[in-house]
Amino acid sequence: MRRFRRLKLLLKPVLQTNPKHSHGWIGAARLEEVAGRIAVAGQLIQKGCEECPKNEDVWIEACRLASPAYAKAVMAMAVKAIPNSVKLWLRTSKLEQDEVNKSRVLRKGLEHKPN
Repeated sequence: MRRFRRLKLLLKPVLQTNPKHSHGWIGAARLEEVAGRIAVAGQLIQKGCEECPKNEDVWIEACRLASPAYAKAVMAMAVKAIPNSVKLWLRTSKLEQDEVNKSRVLRKGLEHKPN
């Protein structure tokens, strides 16, 4: 428990001095997740998505932390923010259960990134 507090104190200045650094947000969210505070982790990564909207890793972490019902909405915001990201389109297609919907998502991604 003491280690979590110490790590949290170390990450707080990183987030305040350089809020555009995506790895700080991801690290803070994962620390809260390990500590068992999923709601706080979700809030942190959401703030990270607001601060670093053009970073794929932050969006993928937000999708991982989100509930299955909300994960699709997170990825919809992600592909809207970064429409040329192959990584995000592939992750979005993995969320779909139906093969027809998966192919629709991938086709939509190909419209944005044909190569």
